[in-house]
Amino acid sequence: PASFRILDAGFCIIFVIELVARIIVSGWNFFKNEEWKWNVFDLVVISFQVLDELVKLIWAGDGAVKTIANSFGVIRMLRLARLMRLVRMVRLIPELKSMVYLIFASIGSFFWSMILILIIMYCFAIYYTEIVTDMMMINNDIPSSEIVSLEDKWGNVGNSILSLWMAITGGDDWRNFIVVLKHDGVYAMHVLLFVIYIAFGTLVMLNLVTGVFVEGAQRIIREDKDNELLHMASAIFRQADQDESFDITWEEFNQQLESGAMDEYIKAIGIGIQE
Repeated sequence: PASFRILDAGFCIIFVIELVARIIVSGWNFFKNEEWKWNVFDLVVISFQVLDELVKLIWAGDGAVKTIANSFGVIRMLRLARLMRLVRMVRLIPELKSMVYLIFASIGSFFWSMILILIIMYCFAIYYTEIVTDMMMINNDIPSSEIVSLEDKWGNVGNSILSLWMAITGGDDWRNFIVVLKHDGVYAMHVLLFVIYIAFGTLVMLNLVTGVFVEGAQRIIREDKDNELLHMASAIFRQADQDESFDITWEEFNQQLESGAMDEYIKAIGIGIQE
């Protein structure tokens, strides 16, 4: 509708004006200050929005350009990129901003945790794929319907890894993956190994992933506390250094203690005032 197009263009103009004003005020610090990552993100998102508006204007005058753009999926990509504008809300809400920082702080540990899970699943996948391959080659009494199920779940390493992943993440009940091996002579051993894998995967590995994010949250809390203490100490020292000599004398230090200006800082670092 035309009303939506007007609103869309209006918001685009407002965002561009706001971005340009921030760049003019900040100068090169726009790309250097503590919020530079969010600034670059805003720049990219608004650039996509401006590009989208320009493409719409070109559409209105040239149908051939519209056809070419559609054939390459350009417009679809631009429209999807505009969804990133929702992420701009994150920087406005401190709780969401902290969660995003937590995710980025834990992404490295999370990656290596997933690599470890993948290695374990790969080892079990090799075992069960070989078992199923031998079953279908030796045992000719397996019904054709169960052969299809065997091939679907354990027919190759890729399917086996997917089955193992689904078994520990709730994609399907793990009994459905192991019961198809009932025609093998050592079915009990297969069940035992699968139970060990399920127990290890759900009780150890998935909890390890949870622990990665908990550890990341604790690390961010410690870093925030250290930064807060640093700012408090800096403010106290600036206040104490009345002669601007960049040195704190014993008299100036005692003066801050007696005035109570250091009480909050001393309490924060866990030292009693009497000490």
